[in-house]
Amino acid sequence: MNESSKQTDDLHPDRKQKTRSRQDLRKKSPDWNDKKGRPTREEQGLPPRIRKPKAKAAIIFGYNGDQYQGLQRNPGAWTIEDEMEKALHAAGGLADEWVGNFSQIGLVRACRTDKGVHAIGNVISCKLQLDPNLVEKVNSHLPPAIRVFQIVRTTDGFHGKNVVDYRTYEYVIPTYAFTPLRSSNFIFTSETRDRINELLKEYVGTHNFHNFTVEKTFTDPSSKRHMKKLECSDQFMIEDMEFVRITIDGDSFMLNQIRKMIGLVVLILRYDAGPTLIRASYGRDTVHIPMAPGEFLTLDRCHYGSYNEKLERLKLEHPRLEIDKVEGRDQFKTSQIYPHMYRAEIEQSLVDGFINKVDFVRPTPDETVDAWEWIKRVNVEEEARRE
Repeated sequence: MNESSKQTDDLHPDRKQKTRSRQDLRKKSPDWNDKKGRPTREEQGLPPRIRKPKAKAAIIFGYNGDQYQGLQRNPGAWTIEDEMEKALHAAGGLADEWVGNFSQIGLVRACRTDKGVHAIGNVISCKLQLDPNLVEKVNSHLPPAIRVFQIVRTTDGFHGKNVVDYRTYEYVIPTYAFTPLRSSNFIFTSETRDRINELLKEYVGTHNFHNFTVEKTFTDPSSKRHMKKLECSDQFMIEDMEFVRITIDGDSFMLNQIRKMIGLVVLILRYDAGPTLIRASYGRDTVHIPMAPGEFLTLDRCHYGSYNEKLERLKLEHPRLEIDKVEGRDQFKTSQIYPHMYRAEIEQSLVDGFINKVDFVRPTPDETVDAWEWIKRVNVEEEARRE
């Protein structure tokens, strides 16, 4: 003890005694654990846990996001990561002391999905206590809305987000969302699909998507995003309702970006406007684009081609990450996600609410105008630029 500490104890003789008394009382408690100061598993009536070394792994999983406030843990909100952590701990994948501390296991999410958005191919990379039956054990502690499809041992340097080549989302929407404004007997045909695909091509490439998200400006470098491919499928049925599936491949996406990309396509089809609106949205001017419902959006998968090529090149024996080949994903989508989309539309009339927003857009923060007036304005401005 140095001189200053000794003088302090002399001036306050009761401080040292209080500290010792508190420690003595804790040690006398039947719940005291000398190492951590908390009850042991035996004292809690839990079976002893066999400690295993941590190993880096990728968890490939899916979820119906309806009842959760997004994927990422958020204080005061119940999220998918909260459910996953609880199940991983109960299954023995996480040691007691790792619970509540993602930094200890190096947890990284490949894609952060927002409230209400679904997934059938998201990835979390972290360190786990691996077990051959860990997938089954984890799923036994998860609700039906969340499912782990595979847990794959990875290289120690694997980073679930940074090594993703690109991501694939799908937006599934009832076909009557594309009903033209002045049509009373609309039928979605192959010509309708072809026109949607022509519009979707306008998004391909690198563009400034500052109007497709929030709190981004034209001059913000992060507003530029690269889209690889977008395509609309043929019609298919969920129960008695006709849908189409729009797949979007892109390097990365911003908050609400895909929902606004779909919203603008619906507006163009409804008003027979043409691709000018999409081209104008990349410009410097701020435009408020209608946003399609989040309940129809699903993260389909992440692509790890470069990581797999590295494994081949270095002749490493780690399993390849080929999410499109993972079993159980399609079954989960058809049993958990598609029925939810159908029920949400039946019970909440999501498309009707969305179309009302389409018909009265906010092209600037200060005005709300009829969509016809906005389209005319954009067309006039586009013609003026060309002249």
